[in-house]
Amino acid sequence: MSKTAQMPMLKMNEMWASMEWIPRPLRSLIREGQARGWCAVEDAMIAARCYLGHLEQAGMHRAPIIEAGLAPTAETYALI
Repeated sequence: MSKTAQMPMLKMNEMWASMEWIPRPLRSLIREGQARGWCAVEDAMIAARCYLGHLEQAGMHRAPIIEAGLAPTAETYALI
């Protein structure tokens, strides 16, 4: 993969790392508004990973959404 092709993945990983400070067990305790924001980020990560062909990594972002009792958007499911 060329360096130019890797740029979206690098930026995506950087954004994800900045969100990782929230421990997964605590995510279920986050207020509703924050939970919606967190779910939107996870949903976008699923879509981005699918778009780039990284389906296994997309599943890693889908699992916490399901564990929290939420669901990815219909658009994201269409990409999966």
